[in-house]
Amino acid sequence: MTFDQLLPVSASSTPTRGFLAQCLVCEEGEAAKHYGSVCCSGCKGFFRRTVRFHKVYDCPFGKKCNIRKEFRNCCRACRYSKCLSVGLNPMLVHGDRGMTKIQPIDKRKESATKFPELPISPTLEETIVKATTSTISPEVKARLKAAVKKEVDEGIVDNFVDADYLTHATVDFKVHLDVSAVEASESPRMICTRTSLDWSAKHFLTGATLKAVWARTVLGYLDWISFIPEMDEFNTVDKKIMIIGRSIQSLWMVFSHRSAIANAPGILFSGGCFFPRDKNEWIHIDSEAVLSCSRTSDIANNELIDEMKALKITDEEFAILKVICFFMPVPQLSKEGFEIVQNARRKYTSVLTELIRMQNFDKPLNEILDRVSRFMLLLPIIERVSQLDDDTLGMMTIFNMAGMQSSLTYELHIGKNSGNENPECTFSNPLNYKRTPLLTQL
Repeated sequence: MTFDQLLPVSASSTPTRGFLAQCLVCEEGEAAKHYGSVCCSGCKGFFRRTVRFHKVYDCPFGKKCNIRKEFRNCCRACRYSKCLSVGLNPMLVHGDRGMTKIQPIDKRKESATKFPELPISPTLEETIVKATTSTISPEVKARLKAAVKKEVDEGIVDNFVDADYLTHATVDFKVHLDVSAVEASESPRMICTRTSLDWSAKHFLTGATLKAVWARTVLGYLDWISFIPEMDEFNTVDKKIMIIGRSIQSLWMVFSHRSAIANAPGILFSGGCFFPRDKNEWIHIDSEAVLSCSRTSDIANNELIDEMKALKITDEEFAILKVICFFMPVPQLSKEGFEIVQNARRKYTSVLTELIRMQNFDKPLNEILDRVSRFMLLLPIIERVSQLDDDTLGMMTIFNMAGMQSSLTYELHIGKNSGNENPECTFSNPLNYKRTPLLTQL
């Protein structure tokens, strides 16, 4: 019997009068609606005390205790786990003064995933000492699971489409890339239409569709960063630097992960396009498409995609790892910007570490630490692949190969590496930016 079969869920913690059912936790009769599910008054009080006083329990029997009315007090750890599994919500437990008045919230901010505060950066000694004893309250654990699950289940970027019946991997797909990164981030839809991303391997990437595929994935990146809470902490200049400086790395995280979970025969680039791993198939692809991916193919397949397959990385782990990848220092950031990046990286690294511990509670410590380390070792490889991609697409931008010449491609692949405080290309033709110094010297 599930709660959904009994009555609709409500945010109220007040029991429904005149309605009695069986407790979903201990199976006692005379249960009622509490904290978003159905339980008896005894389990309600136990759940409330656990959440309000941040109690932490341990089960000596491998978390396999059977919770029944007669012996429900024998294992509080399993009883609390049962409370969570049947739908009792810690967020509905309020203080003695009642509910706080709900303030109107901007819908955009309401959608942003809010992760609970965790220890910033535990030392190795702390990790070893606390590996078998949870250091985080049950409430925070529940919030952590809910926060990660929310981001994965909602599919914010993949399901954010204007027309899911259209595809962008065509020569007729209209894109507008002669805009700055700031303009694009403020109005992402000005780049192109939000079509279905379609992470499948239906046909080879071509030079004719490269620009459209690039535009659609960049649009997805801009949509994604708008849901990162820490972006609101940056000043205008630092926010612009982060958007430009971490764009390609974030895209390659997605390309690699999608290719791994789909077990694709190469690298997936959305729109049903992929670049084959087998070099014998490259002869069937036009030269511009081969040029765009040939330098990154081996390292991306061997070091990123294969490793993600071996790790069997979960959607929850990837969601956090992607945020960690984004929060890396970028040149020209202010002191305050560096501090925001550092604190965010430490926080999300702790979130990932705790998530792995929770998912592998029955594994020995060395296996947990090894998994965390292997995730962290993916990040420098992402940086290397992104650098190779910048070199290749930067050249294609300068010489307008595959029609890639535009202000936005210049900013994301070339301008960020120029060493200038303002990486924007303000020329209608990015080549002018390079020609001017040469003409001056003649």
